[in-house]
Amino acid sequence: MVRHPALAPASCLTVSLAACSPAQTATGPTSDSHAGTDSTSDIDPLAPRVIFQSAQIVSAYPGKKTASGWQRVCDGGAVDGIMTNVVLTSSARFDEDSDLSIRPGDIVEARTVGGGQPSDIVLDDPQNLRLELGCIDPVPRSTAAACDGATPTIHVDQITYEAKVPDRATPHNVILLLDQSGSLAGLVDPNDHTESADPAIPANFGDLASDGMSVRIAAAKTFIDSLDANDRLAVIAFGEHLGGGAGLQVQCPAGSTETFQGALQACYGVDRAPWTTPEQCATCGIERLIGQASGRSNLWKALDVAYTFLRDDQSGDAAASNDIVVLTDGPDTCASGEHAAPCASACSATGSADFSAKLAADHDNPSAKRIHIHFVQFESIGYPGRDARQIEASCVTGGHYQYVDMNGFPRLQRQERQGVLEQALANVRYALMGAWSIDAEVADYTSATATPPGSMYALSGALTIGVGSHMVTVDRPFPFDIAEGAGVQSAYWDRRPSLTKPCSGPSDCGGAAVDACQVSCSAETHTCADGLVLPDAARCAGGFCCDGTCQTGGTCAACAP
Repeated sequence: MVRHPALAPASCLTVSLAACSPAQTATGPTSDSHAGTDSTSDIDPLAPRVIFQSAQIVSAYPGKKTASGWQRVCDGGAVDGIMTNVVLTSSARFDEDSDLSIRPGDIVEARTVGGGQPSDIVLDDPQNLRLELGCIDPVPRSTAAACDGATPTIHVDQITYEAKVPDRATPHNVILLLDQSGSLAGLVDPNDHTESADPAIPANFGDLASDGMSVRIAAAKTFIDSLDANDRLAVIAFGEHLGGGAGLQVQCPAGSTETFQGALQACYGVDRAPWTTPEQCATCGIERLIGQASGRSNLWKALDVAYTFLRDDQSGDAAASNDIVVLTDGPDTCASGEHAAPCASACSATGSADFSAKLAADHDNPSAKRIHIHFVQFESIGYPGRDARQIEASCVTGGHYQYVDMNGFPRLQRQERQGVLEQALANVRYALMGAWSIDAEVADYTSATATPPGSMYALSGALTIGVGSHMVTVDRPFPFDIAEGAGVQSAYWDRRPSLTKPCSGPSDCGGAAVDACQVSCSAETHTCADGLVLPDAARCAGGFCCDGTCQTGGTCAACAP
């Protein structure tokens, strides 16, 4: 069982506002050039006031209450409830800090967050940062308007700020991964809309594209522009046919003359021009990725490379956070697994299980660098729904997973499609420094009857900032459901945080153990697979699958040329 460790309880990085004085909170000493703005004595009287603007739920995960506090439970095991991760955002700050998130020690409307004075802002009270759950929905929900699942009662046990860096001035090390697989452009199988190395291109391929207008590129540029000047960045595009068939590409000047690793090292830094200024050189800028999408998705290979790069990097600020942000339209289709194309040779040797094993090994090493992985997954036609593999990886690493039901958007609704991706990436941006965790006992989630194991669930409800917080003058509710709402007012989209309740074996899924190629409780997703049969040539225990049976030798006749 993998549980996400406490980030740094000894230094009050996981902040209980009642336990940490303002001097101990994550803002650091007021002598710091940026943290100094978090003191009423340093406020420029001519500067605009910082005011509260919005609250967004970024993610939610199963949680267990321990002697040292609540911890995420990511791949099965006993749980006590749900940990809901929230970012609170303000208006623009009056220094050079682009991070609009609100954390302990900040000054909002001339009041200190967690300052301890009667008029200061209090957010660790469940009445002031109020979470109400309307439903724990099985996914997918049958209709957009009705709650299909349990209507829970919750008891909020604690509210803490989980900081990833010690103060506002500490930078972030970020690698942005951009999907360039064929489903983005509609270059998929004309029948089932799945990806392959060389599909028969359908005549209406543009209608099948998950991102035919390349709004992900525009959203990625907005995210890059939101980083602070001292944040380090690299961008890696992934897809079967990129980099001369190597599957990865660094879109920067060095990419034309260096090896992939050399280009990545050369262009990783505080300079944004290699990624956002295509006129700088013939190979620069992520805009040049437009029109290159094709082939299958090697998601886990890209993550493995980015993760290893950040883990081994010894340059920069040792206190900086390390984050991988993934913008993708579906699961990995390169590795030999549940999403492999029948009879196809794998285009990547790294699958979700291989990457999970690396995460587990580092988790067991107390001196290993903590790297947070965040996913923004938007739908493609051939791969609808949430990817539980991505949810688990974000859970284990202390990251966040967000899902955008893009298939429900009109194809030509460019502004809305771009807007929802920008909102999801903004949520990640403002969680890089940390997030508020609302840890609640939820009996209906722990109940196997109300929420059976082996299923995916989504939470609907409302988050309300109460007047008792001293941050608002009237209660401010922020609903999360399949509806219009904050960020993109005109878009009717699924704003519910997602979480799985893992199955432990076939018995949780109402069946008995069967051949390794006939999946009941998926080893990849830990969810019930409803009789999924692995495709021919997919790897199984000691061999390969053929017609639903694991063979240890010979060839599969169905795959013969």
